[in-house]
Amino acid sequence: MPASGTSVALRLPDGTEVTEPLARFRVLDRGAEVPQALLAPNGGSVPAIPAEPTRALAPVLVGWITPTADLSPQLGMRVAARIDLPPAPLFAQALFHLQRLFLRVTRV
Repeated sequence: MPASGTSVALRLPDGTEVTEPLARFRVLDRGAEVPQALLAPNGGSVPAIPAEPTRALAPVLVGWITPTADLSPQLGMRVAARIDLPPAPLFAQALFHLQRLFLRVTRV
């Protein structure tokens, strides 16, 4: 998982590229509630569960940035984002997967 402050490269609709710090990052599992703007019925790229239109059909990575530049003209627009993650140690990867497994077991 990226830490707060990790750089995110954004490509705006007009082709401009901006690098901003990541403020928050979450992995939302299948069935988790997703911000409305990200869901496919609202024009986003995240498919929703047909019976529950506010919940994700598959796991989703959601990140929030704190813009340092004035991005007010781009508010509400969709952008392409890239986060370069350093490789995690084997222990950290195993712990991450165990935590996700535990969360899935407790939700059922």
